[in-house]
Amino acid sequence: MNPWLRDGQDPCEKTPKDMAAFFRDWLRFDQEVEVSKTDGSCISPVPVAWEELRALHAAGEPAALWLGHASVFCLCQGQRILFDPVFSSRVSPVSFVGPHRFKPPPVSPDFSDWPAEMAPDIVAISHAHYDHLDEATVLSLHKRFPDIRWCVPLGLGSWLRKRGIEATEMDWWQEMPLAAQDLALVALPVQHWANRFPWDRNTTLWCGYGVVRKAPAGAKEKPAMPLCFLGDTGYCPIFQLLGAKYNVGLALVPIGAYHPRWFMAPSHTDPADAVRIVDELGADAALAIHWGTYRLTKETPEVQLRDLAKARGSDRRLRAVRPGVHLVTTAAASPDEADRLGA
Repeated sequence: MNPWLRDGQDPCEKTPKDMAAFFRDWLRFDQEVEVSKTDGSCISPVPVAWEELRALHAAGEPAALWLGHASVFCLCQGQRILFDPVFSSRVSPVSFVGPHRFKPPPVSPDFSDWPAEMAPDIVAISHAHYDHLDEATVLSLHKRFPDIRWCVPLGLGSWLRKRGIEATEMDWWQEMPLAAQDLALVALPVQHWANRFPWDRNTTLWCGYGVVRKAPAGAKEKPAMPLCFLGDTGYCPIFQLLGAKYNVGLALVPIGAYHPRWFMAPSHTDPADAVRIVDELGADAALAIHWGTYRLTKETPEVQLRDLAKARGSDRRLRAVRPGVHLVTTAAASPDEADRLGA
């Protein structure tokens, strides 16, 4: 299913020998990625500024509220879209073991403190992995806001339907019209993989999402993509194509879970990859996601921020914020944890 093969092989596929080497690396102490420089304040959640978000929504200003990991609530051209909501304390098939959450989410896991007038119109899931599709969060969200429209990659709709939730399945490049007549949600190709159990690997698709505005007939300029969510991905040629095809506004780009690089590079971008992606997309602004929330790999949140500060240099388009903080397209005026921590 991966169109970007290397030497005829899917780079995301791992052999038993690869897995054994990965676990040996995990057990070996690595000072460069495991020693923290701060007390974790860089990932402490802050209260959500709902009044500011209401004002941005009324003005039609694109904004992205980071809720931790790849969970992002976005305002875009009158639409309210929630990507990959996951608020559980662990991301695992069982509740007593698996990667744990460093800090609580900035909103209640049962959504009781989420304002009704800011209910998501759409929830879009990128793929089946537990850190992107969490049963407890999905059921709580559906109970609180039963009228949400759910979008998932091909093959994943049955998972939701078994839980009483209707969903629209989307293939790569497929578009779904949004309430605004000239807007659509498009499923974007990315380089990753998907499973819930060892025996169902790649039986469902994975994707990113973009909100696109149709260009007027006869227009010479590229169509606008005011919002681009990449979910989980390794670096691959798709980002050059997207940058050539669309004018990208705000991009949500993963930066974490990248160590050891020899193992993780095909599936997870590191900060250097993320900076390259933002540049190839030509994005006006970008928010770092998929970092500082769950202990998926060995690098600490502080190391992730240090590597981001080093990778981006003087280009401040890709910014990292604390959970509960929202970013708008005018990113130069926004807070940034990588600057605060320092390179």
